[in-house]
Amino acid sequence: MANSSLRYFSNSKVGTPQVAGEVNVLDVHAAPKFAVGWGFKDADGRQFRYGYSSAGVAAGTGVAPTFASAGVTLISNAVIAPASATAVAGEKIQPGDVGSRYIQFTKASVTSVDIYKGGYVIISDGSGQGYTLRIKGNTITGNPVSGDLRLELYEPLKYALVATTDIIIVPNLWNDVVVADGTNAAVSGVAMGTTTSSLPFGWFCTHGQVGCKQDGAWTVGAPLVRGADGFIMMGAGLTNPVQLGTTGGQVVGYAIADGGDNKMGVAYLTIE
Repeated sequence: MANSSLRYFSNSKVGTPQVAGEVNVLDVHAAPKFAVGWGFKDADGRQFRYGYSSAGVAAGTGVAPTFASAGVTLISNAVIAPASATAVAGEKIQPGDVGSRYIQFTKASVTSVDIYKGGYVIISDGSGQGYTLRIKGNTITGNPVSGDLRLELYEPLKYALVATTDIIIVPNLWNDVVVADGTNAAVSGVAMGTTTSSLPFGWFCTHGQVGCKQDGAWTVGAPLVRGADGFIMMGAGLTNPVQLGTTGGQVVGYAIADGGDNKMGVAYLTIE
């Protein structure tokens, strides 16, 4: 997987844009027309998000963000404490200290500038635990010093980080999405158009009626969960959400019409 330098993100705080009539959600693009994650609700209540998929996904496929290209599941004890961090030019506050918008940490083999852009860093353990901060950009391994890289944040830190601070980096839910499966399991939408490596930008439905690749028979009204290879299946336990699904426990919606196994059924998505 790869992240295109063309993709961009927005940190603006907006209401529901009134432009649904000007957008064709079946379109796919070689270059982005909107910020990754930008979305809207149309007149009948359906919701869509604009996303990026470097490998491409077929229309009707359930998708999920991949940590392989834009996230890190957990980095333990790798943060550089403020007293030992490398100062940022023009900044009076050391990275990792209260009020700084930078975190310096150790991680090998990060070779792409801004690969984590648009995602979030979560303070998992240690000082500052519980905070979620949006990432504006990042350097590569070796910048600012050998073995380390630096995150730039939109929000300043509220607590000083320490050398034992653990962090998780999660990608934007619609950045470099792939076919949802057991590895990339958090379904973030269903592809409206067929994206490809040369046309990687497109729309993903997150709420409302949409055709989905169907795994097994569906009972109308039954809850739906992630199946295998981007297919959507009926939950195994219909009364207890904890027991739902032999493949994926995340409830993504409920069945509107049964199209038949390995065909296209109609789901009412409730992802957001």
